[in-house]
Amino acid sequence: MLPLPGDATRFWFSPGSELNLKLDFIVAGFLLPLSPRQLNCGDQLQQWSKRGWFDATLAPDNLANVPKLATLDDLSAPPELRVRSYLDVNCATCHRPGGLSRGNFDARLLTPLADQKLINGELVAGDLGIPDARVIVPGHPEKSVIFQRLTRDDFVRMPPVNVNHEAQPVATLMEEWIRALALDTTAK
Repeated sequence: MLPLPGDATRFWFSPGSELNLKLDFIVAGFLLPLSPRQLNCGDQLQQWSKRGWFDATLAPDNLANVPKLATLDDLSAPPELRVRSYLDVNCATCHRPGGLSRGNFDARLLTPLADQKLINGELVAGDLGIPDARVIVPGHPEKSVIFQRLTRDDFVRMPPVNVNHEAQPVATLMEEWIRALALDTTAK
């Protein structure tokens, strides 16, 4: 861990060659992609279209078909949508069918929750020594490896882009959502 410039009390860890890390190639040598749903806030997609940054001009009618993600602080959105939006942006590049991860779940928001293999999802590797661990165990963040890896500050923390001693912004909301899943009989 290296101290942050200007604040020796805060530390930062970047996997790989810390001094030569290129942020545009942080995951296995490719650029992290943006999805239209990540950009579908306000008029951002329309502005990019007007600037010619897309191969084709987007018609306003087409924007209505682009899903919208919820921000973590959007209290008008249900906790599930906010957590799954975070997973879509921060995890789905690797955690998806054909992705680079060893995980067996699909973090994309467009995949129905019942098909994501998040809830009671089996682990491929890395149970962190937790008995009866799963990707998410309803009602039990202490047995939910996804939550445990989000809240760690060592080399097993996810996402692996950068690690510091500060909690991931989704941690509190994800813990609440996992606890609430124990009360939801439709969660599978």
